[in-house]
Amino acid sequence: MADKTIAVLRAAGMGPASTDRPGFPGDIMLDFEIDGSKLAVAATDTVSFFEIPDLSGFIVHAAAVTVVRPGTATGTVDIQLGGTDVTGLTAWATDAAAGTKLVKLATAANTVVNAGAASFVRLQQNTAGLGAGVLRVRVFGKMVSAIAA
Repeated sequence: MADKTIAVLRAAGMGPASTDRPGFPGDIMLDFEIDGSKLAVAATDTVSFFEIPDLSGFIVHAAAVTVVRPGTATGTVDIQLGGTDVTGLTAWATDAAAGTKLVKLATAANTVVNAGAASFVRLQQNTAGLGAGVLRVRVFGKMVSAIAA
C-alpha cells in the first residue's frame, strides 16, 4: 500500500483538491479529480488529496463520486479521514459507466481533530487498480478550529 502524497499528485500533473471557500472555518466542498492514466494507483493505494492543517478539524457530511472514464478493472474506492474509512463513504465502483454519479451520506467515523500534526482526506483504491480510469470526487463537510493545550 503506497500513499500518493500531494507532492506526487503535482509531479504527475494533478493538483490537490480545490475548495469552494477562501478561508476557514465553515462549510466546505472539496473538489478533486484523479486520472489513472497520469498516476498509477494500485489496489490498496491511498491518494492524499486535501491536507487538514494542524490545530483544525474536519467533519464530513457526505461525498459524491462521478466516473468520468471507467477504470479498466472491477474495483472500488473509499473516502478516508485521518487514515480511517468514513462509514457510509465506501465501495464506489470505479468501473461503472461514464457519467455514473453516486452520492452517499457519512454515518460514523466522520470527524478528525488535529492537535499536533496535520492529517489528510484520502481516496483509497480497494480491490483492483484504477487503471486509466478518471474519477471526480467531491467531499462535503465543515472545517473547524481546534484548541491546543
